[in-house]
Amino acid sequence: MGNGEPLTHEEIYLQKRFVPDLTKENAATSLFKMIEKNISIAYASQELEAVILEGKVSELLKSKPGEPTFLAHTTSYSADGYPVLHDESYYRSDKYSFHNILYRHH
Repeated sequence: MGNGEPLTHEEIYLQKRFVPDLTKENAATSLFKMIEKNISIAYASQELEAVILEGKVSELLKSKPGEPTFLAHTTSYSADGYPVLHDESYYRSDKYSFHNILYRHH
């Protein structure tokens, strides 16, 4: 939320063993801090695409169905390459812009 408006909707997938004490009450705190009590997160891979809002997500973001939005698919990994967390995040295109710095590995 920002200024009382929904800005993004996240659907997060992770194994219970990384957050054994997760409850509805403490879910509002830093999820990464909770995870990193059990395993360190080293890096993430993210793919960003433009999609059309529909159904429940358009309702949650208080946007009309058919509106364009950004969808980010992000997987966070431990230092040894183990996938720890995956999220599908919808960002309202009228409220967000993205800036990326791309590095070339030699």
